Amino acid sequence: RSLCDWSSDVCSSDLSGNQAMSESEREKLILQLLGSAPDAPQRAKRFAGITAGMTADEIVKLVEPTKSVPCDDPEEDVLRLIQARKRELIEKECAGLIEFVEPKLGLASVGGVDHITDELMGIARALRAGDTKLSPMGLLAVGPMGAGKTFVLKAFLKEAGLSAVALKNFRSKWVGSTERNLERVLATVKAMGPIAVLIDEGDRSFGNGGGEGGDDGTSSRVIARLKEFMSDTDNRGHVLFIMLTNRPDKLDTDIKRPGRLDRKIPFFYADTAQARAAIATAVLRRYDGTLVCDQAELEALCEGLGGYSNADLEALVLLGLDYFWRDPSMTIAQALQKASADFMPPQERDMIDFMEMLAVSETSRRSLLPERFRSMPLEEIQRKLREARSRALGR
Repeated sequence: RSLCDWSSDVCSSDLSGNQAMSESEREKLILQLLGSAPDAPQRAKRFAGITAGMTADEIVKLVEPTKSVPCDDPEEDVLRLIQARKRELIEKECAGLIEFVEPKLGLASVGGVDHITDELMGIARALRAGDTKLSPMGLLAVGPMGAGKTFVLKAFLKEAGLSAVALKNFRSKWVGSTERNLERVLATVKAMGPIAVLIDEGDRSFGNGGGEGGDDGTSSRVIARLKEFMSDTDNRGHVLFIMLTNRPDKLDTDIKRPGRLDRKIPFFYADTAQARAAIATAVLRRYDGTLVCDQAELEALCEGLGGYSNADLEALVLLGLDYFWRDPSMTIAQALQKASADFMPPQERDMIDFMEMLAVSETSRRSLLPERFRSMPLEEIQRKLREARSRALGR
């Protein structure tokens, strides 16, 4: 049957295939296109969920079984093409208001935080399967600077196969324009789901008090509208908000409640030489997959790197690679040893301790905490948090 014949069955208002279709219409069309392909019903349901906003013509071009695909995994290729098409559509509707987040690496490139990657892999599998019942409304990543929040959450987006956008500059000096821009962004995001909205340094956007004063209440109205959108249960599994901050105490308290950012994931600097070695190994793989460092030598080196952040470890490894590439007579372990003797990590211990205790107090699950915090009573957590705040902020 021709596309127009098929479209007459599924698009009562449009025979040309140039109008966006409902999810049930998309599923019916995709199932027909897949024919007797393996797992056709499951794949049709999956593709129907992620082709929101697309027309019959566009779906046929992506899913049509005679279409040649340039990679070994046809399903992954379809997902990639869908994401590219969604980007075109969103950029057309929201030019200048948002920017795309395009992670290149998945969770396999992350080291030293297996408990967190296991948690995120579970969420990614639910999103890929279209299981909205198990999908959180939002994720809040907390922890000190340099603990890997941004890198790990972007790797999660890659793993989940989610298109992702970051809010850019939707504020305007013209009366009413900011609110109109926001509504445009939210309507487009909702239509293009499943999609993730990434908000880095969330305390600046959702800080206590609702933003700068003297704006005739625009900031308060914008935050109120975003909170309303974030708590809309119709968005579960379709629009995932991901907020990152090292100062969750500055966030509007209401934004952190379950039903908006209901999965709170704490990040910390690695506690053990083994975990620091795993991070260093992951960094080595990312920058030069051919290099192998003796694990015993690497762990011995990492014994003396207590208090180093993930960012510090990456900087040290890059310095070591620079030494290694300049002098190939060195082993990579020797180059890393030289880098360790030369590298000076930033020292802001009081503020880091404060941010760590904030992360402990914010987490939604004890099992995500390092062992040293996992069984700590709530009263002791609050006492340590007050002491850390006093040392870091003098109050």
